[in-house]
Amino acid sequence: DVSPQALIALLESQPDSVRIINVIFHGVGGDYLSVSNEAHLALLDYLDANRDRYVVDTYIGIAKKVREASE
Repeated sequence: DVSPQALIALLESQPDSVRIINVIFHGVGGDYLSVSNEAHLALLDYLDANRDRYVVDTYIGIAKKVREASE
């Protein structure tokens, strides 16, 4: 039972030096280590509203972007 505010605070609390934040959900709305639908949707809405700060992609896609930026 993680609140939407706690998920967003987790992202916002990361220092600028952090390049990758990997958030994995084992269950949305049920299952093991579940997160409510409300919290998940709030996080997605936050990420959508902050596209200038966060890139949402697969882990491989982000790793490629980080590698390209360092070349």
